[in-house]
Amino acid sequence: MRRAAVIVGIVSALLTTSGCGAWGTRRDPTPEQLDYRHRLSQEAHDAYDRQDWARAHELLVQLGGETPKSAEVHQRLGQVLLQQGRYQDAKAAFQHALKLDPEYVNAIIGLGETEAQMGLAEQALKRFDAAVEIDPLQADALYNLGLIYESTNRTDDALASYFRALEIDPTAARVILRIASIQLARGRAEQALVRLDQVLEQTPEDPETRFRRGLALVALKRASEAIADLEFAAAKMSNRADVYYQLALAYRAARRDDAALRAAETALKLAPQNQHARELTKTLKR
Repeated sequence: MRRAAVIVGIVSALLTTSGCGAWGTRRDPTPEQLDYRHRLSQEAHDAYDRQDWARAHELLVQLGGETPKSAEVHQRLGQVLLQQGRYQDAKAAFQHALKLDPEYVNAIIGLGETEAQMGLAEQALKRFDAAVEIDPLQADALYNLGLIYESTNRTDDALASYFRALEIDPTAARVILRIASIQLARGRAEQALVRLDQVLEQTPEDPETRFRRGLALVALKRASEAIADLEFAAAKMSNRADVYYQLALAYRAARRDDAALRAAETALKLAPQNQHARELTKTLKR
């Protein structure tokens, strides 16, 4: 973490350099410099897309040296550090981007996301509110507002934010998934199922959505159909005790007690303190 802080500090120093020559006159970049900067930017983008955080970080540091006044470079660096879980360093990068451009919405959102990960929900909420105030059509900010509201049990407010985001981007899978999850928790399994099917049209291999659809099908007493989704989710998220527990319930509802016992035992192995999994395992062993 100390090394990361030093790197961020170096980039901060580079970005605040005036870029002027010895006599205080600004020199326009040569075509070669422009081409080099473009290549650095594109390579950093590609590294980010393939989740090569170390390479993306290295390239953005180089790009910062080439573009001393770029708020965007700091914002992008903050995103990389956020993905790496280096929250203090990410926060510093986003804050520097905002020092250069106080109304840079992507940096405000990034700072809010970082603060949310640090458990600073109220601060994050203010960031997302500020982003929406600057740009009311900022779907990312509305989505993140919804997440904060959900985390603080303000589900009505969360739904309002998600539906506003959906008006801007009607096909946003992550937004539809959150709406479906709230509907499912409220016992509205049929509504949730419709939305989950929408998400799976776009991302048929998403294990979390398959898990949620399995829950909806179980709630609708369609356990045999639910099993395929829950088995898929368990295979993809093999460290999730809740997935195996729900799979065990589906097997039991479908009268496949041997399979139910194996799933319940797996859930208990993953979460030894899970009382529900413990009770279900005992019941199935009788």
